[in-house]
Amino acid sequence: MSWIAALAHVGSRQVFPPFDKVPPRGAMRRGTVLLECTLSAVASAQPILRIPLQAHAAGHLSILALPQGSFALVVAQGRSMVHRTLRLPLPEGGHVLRLSLAWDCEAGLARFGVERADGQGFVTGAMDLPAPMALDSLTAFDAMQICAPEEADLGFLAISNSVEPVGPLPGLAARTFVSTPFGAREVSRLRTGDLVMTRDGAPEPVLHVAQRILPGLGSFAPIRLRAPYFGLDRDIVVAPHQKIFVTGAAVDYTFGCEGVLVPAGYLVNGQSALPEPNLPLVSYAQVLLPSHAVIAASGAWTESLYVGRLRRDEDRLAASLLAEVNPVLLPEQAHLAPPVLKRFEARALAEVA
Repeated sequence: MSWIAALAHVGSRQVFPPFDKVPPRGAMRRGTVLLECTLSAVASAQPILRIPLQAHAAGHLSILALPQGSFALVVAQGRSMVHRTLRLPLPEGGHVLRLSLAWDCEAGLARFGVERADGQGFVTGAMDLPAPMALDSLTAFDAMQICAPEEADLGFLAISNSVEPVGPLPGLAARTFVSTPFGAREVSRLRTGDLVMTRDGAPEPVLHVAQRILPGLGSFAPIRLRAPYFGLDRDIVVAPHQKIFVTGAAVDYTFGCEGVLVPAGYLVNGQSALPEPNLPLVSYAQVLLPSHAVIAASGAWTESLYVGRLRRDEDRLAASLLAEVNPVLLPEQAHLAPPVLKRFEARALAEVA
C-alpha cells in the first residue's frame, strides 16, 4: 500500500477515493502528506494548507509560505507542537512546488521537504516526531483550508501511508522499452550491470534502476508521446519533467545547435504529445548511469536519471529515492551539454517546426 487518497483541482474540484480501498480510519504511525501548488513570492507569512486534527488531541497541521523563499510546517496536537522552517530560493515568477511532511513513529523519523517540481532544487529538514495522526483527519478534505492566499494555486493534495522520498524522479513509464546492445528491453526489468546504448554510440552500465509509483496528478500526470513523432516506433508514456532530445532543421534554425532538451510537459500540443488520462496511479522508472546521458526509448532520445553531486549531501541523499543504493555505485554527474528549453522557447520551436 502507499497512496491512500488525493484531492485535485483540474477544472473543478475532484476527490479521489482511497486508491487501495482501505477505509479512512485508525491512527497513521507512518505516512506522508504531500501538497503541490504553484506559488509566487509572498511579502508576509501566508498559510497555504491547514488540516484540522481531531484525534486524541485536537490541533492542526499547517504549512505556511514566508518571505524570501522560506516555508514553515507546524503540527500542533493538544499541548504539543513540532515545527520546522526551510528556505528554497526561487527565481522571479510563480513556480510549481511540492511540500511534504513524512513521518515514521517506529523509526523515530519526521521530515519536512520542499522541492521544485522542475527538478531544479530541493531541501529537507528533520523535525521532532509528531504523534500519530488520525487517517480520517488527513482525508477529510472538506474540512481543510487549502492554498488560501491569492499567491498560491492548488495542484493536488495526496496522502500516503509510506514515507515518500523527495528529490530525483524517474520519468519513463515502467514498461517503456530502452535500447541495449542485445535489443530493446523494458526499463523496469533492467538490472545493475546491464548495458544501455547512449546517443554517442557507447554503451554504459546501469548502476541502478529507480522506480516509483505516484498519483497521476499535477506534475506527475503522465503524457503520451505519439509515434512516429520524435523518432518513435511506438507510443511511449512519460512524466512531464522527462526531457526529450529534439533535433532537426527547426532546432538548428531557431537555436543554432544540433539538438535541445525539452521537458515533455512543454511538448503537449494535442497531436504529437497529449495528456494520458484516467491513470490514478502511474509507475515510473529510469536508469542511473555513470554519466548523465541520452538514451533511446522506443526510438526517441531521452535523458537518463540525473543526480548531480547528491552523494555529497548525506541528509538529502537519505531523503531521496537513492537512499538504499550502495554508495559505491552513486556517481557524480555533470549536466548534459545541449540547452534545456524553457516553456516559451518550446512554443517558439513548435511554431517553426
